[in-house]
Amino acid sequence: MKNRDMSALQYEDLHQQVYRILKQMILTGELAPGTKLRQEKFAEKLGVSRTPLMKAFSKLEKEMLLDMIPRRGAYVHKCSKQELLDYIDIRMRLEPLGARNAAVNHSPEGLEAFRLSLNKYEEAVSKGDQSLIKEADYWFHMNIVDLSSNKVLSQIISSFNIVLISNQRGLLKDPMISLNEHRSIFRAIELRDADAAEAAMTLHMTGLKTRIESMI
Repeated sequence: MKNRDMSALQYEDLHQQVYRILKQMILTGELAPGTKLRQEKFAEKLGVSRTPLMKAFSKLEKEMLLDMIPRRGAYVHKCSKQELLDYIDIRMRLEPLGARNAAVNHSPEGLEAFRLSLNKYEEAVSKGDQSLIKEADYWFHMNIVDLSSNKVLSQIISSFNIVLISNQRGLLKDPMISLNEHRSIFRAIELRDADAAEAAMTLHMTGLKTRIESMI
């Protein structure tokens, strides 16, 4: 019985590892929107059987990062123009809430992790590497919802952020403008100023929406 339990645990860990690897590849753009994920190729590349691979695919589909099309296979989700606007609309309503709650609920340890994510964004901007900037931006926003102590909000925003990042061409904003806005958000959360944190995030997200609308 114990051996069977241990095997189940190892299997569970394996499909979670595959899920995290594929999610990271979508975030960084290594797997572009519309890319077909061939089972044989990824099973061999990741050194796993098809069973944990398909379980990871299923989880990514639930997070709207993959489309599973009958008799055709799995594809990285590619947004329509309207979907992009819908995603940013939802983020505009949820992320200011996350920032407000983060200002109220953050712990010293959580704030230090948040500070490090801001530093990584600064480093990415200084290097001018778009891929690094997108990844650092994702983790900056995810640190905020982690500080909010709302797990449901964290799960929703994680998927929406990755979909937006993976479907955008280039950067949605001048990196220095985003950096200054990130600093304002950080300061408000650090000072536990919930109103200022919510307002700073609203301003930041409004700029993103304006940029998406102009691109479309």
